[in-house]
Amino acid sequence: MNFRIDNNLTFEDFKEIEEIEKSYFDIDTVVTSSQVYKWHLVNPDTEIVVKSIVNDEVVGQISVIPLSKEQYKNFINGDLKDTEINEDNIITYINHCEYHLLFSCITIKKQYRENKMILYCLLKGLYEKIKYLESKDIKFINMCAEGQTTDGQNFLEKFLSLKLMGKTKDNYSLYYFEKDYNDFDNWFTAFPTYIEKYYNNFSNAY
Repeated sequence: MNFRIDNNLTFEDFKEIEEIEKSYFDIDTVVTSSQVYKWHLVNPDTEIVVKSIVNDEVVGQISVIPLSKEQYKNFINGDLKDTEINEDNIITYINHCEYHLLFSCITIKKQYRENKMILYCLLKGLYEKIKYLESKDIKFINMCAEGQTTDGQNFLEKFLSLKLMGKTKDNYSLYYFEKDYNDFDNWFTAFPTYIEKYYNNFSNAY
């Protein structure tokens, strides 16, 4: 495998991530590298980053942010955007507490889009991150996201099992689970099966 998860991130890594995101999304919706780096310093469990072993460049990433009950309500009502989350209102995880999750972003560097191993690494990284947090008796109530692109919408439905619930104020697709607790738990229990099925499908093609 030519890729690895990197947990020792620097500001330069976040600058690379910002450029990848700008290649896909409306620039007004891209959280700046300085802002995401501040998230990371306050809560280092917000990023899953995959790098190339060959040249150490960032090739893919996922941002997933804990939200309070009030922040979650504001997000699904269109009164909070991820660009409005900063070092003052981002939440740090506390053992034995409950949170909602905002699946903020997934991107893969364009020249690597056809390399299925990168998405596999990101999916495994997301699973291991949530599993690690749950080992601290942290409970997740629900997960939300907005789908700006067709690929993003397909990912949210296929891999995260999120339901399309309407539109944001910016006319992007709004996703979350229908039922608190149950739907998240059912998805996460089945998630390893989704990951292995994805891996087997592309590895058998070679």
